[in-house]
Amino acid sequence: MKKILATLLASAMTLTAFGGLVACGGSTEPTQKLGGSMDELIVWAPESSHGSEGVDGYKSMIAGFKEQYPQYKDVKITFQAQPEGEVETKLATDPAAGADVFFFENGQTNNMLGKNLLQPLVGDLSKYADAIKARDGEATWKGVTNSNGQVMAFPATNDNGWFLWYNKDFFTTDDVKSLDTMLAKAKTDGKKIMFNYGDGWYMPSFWQGAGNIMDFEVAANGSKTYVTDIDNAKGKEVAKTLATMFKTYASGSDATLIKPSSDMNSEIPNGMRAGSVVAGFIGTWVQNGGERSFYNNGDTKIPTDVKPDWLSDGEWAILTEKGAKDEDGQWKVNKNGNIVDEEGNEVKAPIAGMPEFAVPTACPTFKVGENDVQMGTFYGGKYCGVNPRRVNKACAAAFADWMTNENGQLVRYTKTKAGPTNKNLLETNATIKNDKALSALSQQISLGGYSQQSQASKFWDSMAAFGNALATKDCTVEATLNTELDNLCRAMRLG
Repeated sequence: MKKILATLLASAMTLTAFGGLVACGGSTEPTQKLGGSMDELIVWAPESSHGSEGVDGYKSMIAGFKEQYPQYKDVKITFQAQPEGEVETKLATDPAAGADVFFFENGQTNNMLGKNLLQPLVGDLSKYADAIKARDGEATWKGVTNSNGQVMAFPATNDNGWFLWYNKDFFTTDDVKSLDTMLAKAKTDGKKIMFNYGDGWYMPSFWQGAGNIMDFEVAANGSKTYVTDIDNAKGKEVAKTLATMFKTYASGSDATLIKPSSDMNSEIPNGMRAGSVVAGFIGTWVQNGGERSFYNNGDTKIPTDVKPDWLSDGEWAILTEKGAKDEDGQWKVNKNGNIVDEEGNEVKAPIAGMPEFAVPTACPTFKVGENDVQMGTFYGGKYCGVNPRRVNKACAAAFADWMTNENGQLVRYTKTKAGPTNKNLLETNATIKNDKALSALSQQISLGGYSQQSQASKFWDSMAAFGNALATKDCTVEATLNTELDNLCRAMRLG
């Protein structure tokens, strides 16, 4: 497990390496053509925050912004739906044609710096950097500060992480301190614990907790080499422990430790309500529900004539009523693999939030030999960036600040329960202070937080493949486990 301070220092070192590459604020790079207009701002924001589907969110803040900044009263502000996890890829294709302002996940920060996609808050914009340092938690703004002290983006949320939700009527508070205890108890009663071992965001948890390294090492000249030691003696002991755990609890049709069939955002709450699932590893976003799409690809193909077990009756009714079929009688999907209606819109169903008996807490420990090892988790947040390749940076920075100041973060929390970075909100807002999911995330970070920065290109898929192999192969056979671990490390080290 990396200590929090260590991850912050590592982040700062990584940003330092890119500090001289930024196109604005003192770079020696040639001036590049700027896009955009002084009369309009394009803002990329996630659907759940910008006003689609009946959620007012940031869109409701435009009038107040123009009242506060009359010099921008005639600027047209246009919101476009853009998932925060895809911003780096989309923006990099043609930065000048991208948004003026955009929200992005912190895991993209290093790559965005390397591609000169973030405007440093210096010169005339330095007042915003000063405001950020005064109002937001130090860890959040240090995560986007380079070696010259230049803050590169506005902190927006600090809730991108996961932990344990459990059925308090089944498990005691002592039970949930140990994964081994939980698995044994659930197996005895024929219950399920959902953990997405087929996802590279979750599977590294065991090595993170054990203190293994999975990160880029940055040289003085800015070159990066991916370093991992999960195949050292300690890492191999973790792998052996997992092999035994998965053979005992995750193999076969009656497995106790299961991964979601399609969408764990609905399957964990639905399974807990049904009584079949007694615990699940997931984040804050399921606390109050939301909406889900129907992913239909790979090993999660949804039949058109028979309801799969992982869909509720209500979800199946919505899908069969609204989902369109192609000439072969199969569900029509968009480029993301989600089922659409006849107009090409994604079919969506409401997700019920967690039931009242579901309690969030930090992840448990697991036994490695005679030692109790804390499960770790990636954690991070969301930021709001200003595009250096667009012409209206002054207005863009002012609006980014407006959306991420104390009031802006309260708007997002109210609409989506996204955890704020604003110190005053965290310290004085009674609702936020009493938010049990945010408290659990904070507890998890303090015990086993691993700051999520840019990862090796094959990291996510190779971690997922290793998790799936543990569940489908007998990795207690040493040769099999060694092969899978070698494949994993080889893929990660390709960078």
